[in-house]
Amino acid sequence: MQYNKNCNIVVLEEEITLKKHLKIFAPIALTLALGILPACGQSSAPASDKLVFKNVEIKFASSTAAPVTVSQVTIGYKESEPDIVYVAPENFIDPTVVPFSRSEQNGVFTYKSSSYEISFDVNSDKIEVTNYEGLLNPVSPNKTRISLSPDFISFDANASRSDKTGQKTVFDFAKYGFDIFPVEANGEKYPFAPLTALAATMTAGQVAFGYNGSFIFAGSPDNLYADGKLTPAGEAFYGGAYQTKSSYSEGFAKYNYNVLTFLFDNFCGLSVEKGISDYKSYLKDKGFEAGLLSTNANTVSDAISQFIYKGMDEDHNSFRFGNFSCKGKFFAPDGKTVPAKYYVGERRAKMIASDKALLEYKNATLKKLGAQYFPVYQSKDDTAMIYIPNFAASALNNKAPGSTDASSTYAILYNSFQRIQADAAIKNVIINLADNPGGAADALVQSLGFISNGGVAHVTDRIYKTDTYSEEYYKVDTNADGVFDSKDGFGGKYNFYIVETYSSFSCGNALPYYAKKDGLAKIVGQTSGGGNCVVGNVFLPTGDIIGYACNTILGKKENGVFTSNDAGVTPDIAMTDLSGIFDLDTLITAIKA
Repeated sequence: MQYNKNCNIVVLEEEITLKKHLKIFAPIALTLALGILPACGQSSAPASDKLVFKNVEIKFASSTAAPVTVSQVTIGYKESEPDIVYVAPENFIDPTVVPFSRSEQNGVFTYKSSSYEISFDVNSDKIEVTNYEGLLNPVSPNKTRISLSPDFISFDANASRSDKTGQKTVFDFAKYGFDIFPVEANGEKYPFAPLTALAATMTAGQVAFGYNGSFIFAGSPDNLYADGKLTPAGEAFYGGAYQTKSSYSEGFAKYNYNVLTFLFDNFCGLSVEKGISDYKSYLKDKGFEAGLLSTNANTVSDAISQFIYKGMDEDHNSFRFGNFSCKGKFFAPDGKTVPAKYYVGERRAKMIASDKALLEYKNATLKKLGAQYFPVYQSKDDTAMIYIPNFAASALNNKAPGSTDASSTYAILYNSFQRIQADAAIKNVIINLADNPGGAADALVQSLGFISNGGVAHVTDRIYKTDTYSEEYYKVDTNADGVFDSKDGFGGKYNFYIVETYSSFSCGNALPYYAKKDGLAKIVGQTSGGGNCVVGNVFLPTGDIIGYACNTILGKKENGVFTSNDAGVTPDIAMTDLSGIFDLDTLITAIKA
């Protein structure tokens, strides 16, 4: 495809303002006076090849309330496929954070800053990024891989990093049938690329918005449904022009399929564990392709659900909501509209069975304790047990010393260690994660700080797309005195044990993993359930929303080889009978056997 694509563009004669106020939409004000482009050897382009533009609103939902209009953005589309939307990269680059220069030569548009360089080649339809880490984290080359609350955590800027400065990362849009178009305005040219694929490229696959035929929606999928029904935010998102689309053109169906394979090829960290290098081949071989390429909206949704649950079969991957025409749900074979349909793979079936058994064991222990809720702290003789139901980072008032809010992991740990320090008999500390499904990464880091010497948490990971390995160190203020020093952390002061089962997933798998690798604790129970990636949400062009294990892979490099923690952590003290996994007496017997 050659640079003469600019012959095939028609632009509205109007002044268009691009202004963004969202995290993923750069806060940039750029006015383009767009006019008819100059002729370049052709009298006119075929109607089917023309690209036209219009303004649409950006609506942002920070909660379940109706979204508010924050700005307008210019979108482009071909007359032959008006539902395939193109936007400019300026939507995702913030010059107020890191100023950049823009240049164009022979169809290659280059944006250059002190942190990264990104080029859009309209001849080959490729995007090339130098220092991809700098594009994703432009504020500082030492910015953490995992988004962290600053409360009680400090990042050690001297951490060992291997960001491969100067490395070039290529996204081949042509492989997926994506075009990059040049647009001329006020004597300058700007590249326009397919919205979802471009946003994924600029945000490492964690796209948190979608176009519904009427406006661009930005917000978390968590805000769309509550109590089994659409929220005001959900009504708005599923209330656009696409709500009438129960079928698609073949071109749009193929585009949606290409977007899906682009996302998984480039950003799914689980691909290594699955041994998948080309998702189009994988989807064809496994029988998912035909359904995904269907022109029937509900057939596509069903095929996506089957692929996510049976094909990927890992709890970070989820089919969250269906297409626009059925407002986030889809039609079951009996004709009834049902919530998003779930298929169960082998791995998920094992976890469901584990969750069911653990619930019975917990209820039996509750009956023995005569309690309504499982206590977060228990002690007997020289052993204390801290129960963490999930990894939760809550508001400051819930992290404050003295808080009894069990939804705050920091509060649970802080208050528990206050009691432990006051009891001179305590020598052993058990952290029970038996049914912990994971949660917030900063709560994981805080937890590591409590069991580490000096409150220093050590986290290692790899970025799937760039193959960059990172070792990060965080200082955790475990005594809440506002100072990060050697007085923090309890490593070496107690004998630590972490209880895990197959239901210990994601961060519930990561804490025992890092604790065992760094010799911080002994692991008790059974091999944990794995879960090695950070989860991202993607709004597909059809309105289907998926969550998937993307890009950042937790694990460790040893002897030059990186291995993720997806296989779970093998216990040091194995328990074949898990009926007493929540019972302090049983666990004391196990660790002292």
